[in-house]
Amino acid sequence: MTTLVFELSAYCQSTLLDVASASVNFQDADTGDMLCSYDLESHNNISHLKSIVMYKLYRVSPNDGWHVLAIGDSHQGSADSYGPIYDAVKKLL
Repeated sequence: MTTLVFELSAYCQSTLLDVASASVNFQDADTGDMLCSYDLESHNNISHLKSIVMYKLYRVSPNDGWHVLAIGDSHQGSADSYGPIYDAVKKLL
């Protein structure tokens, strides 16, 4: 495995505004240093958004260390309509 993509998605007619609270923090397991943080509430105007790609965790080769990239790209895919989610994630692989 070389890439994990973290996606937050609403379901059916819901939007991300209906999510009470969502945040993700990545920390170095050895040092405890914060590598990356994403807080949905800091995203502008989430009332119309259905889903958002929050992070990409990846490594270039199996012997390489892991890297974290905060993304924050929104799109109209949702938990009941995966097509747009798959399309957004494919661009990140």
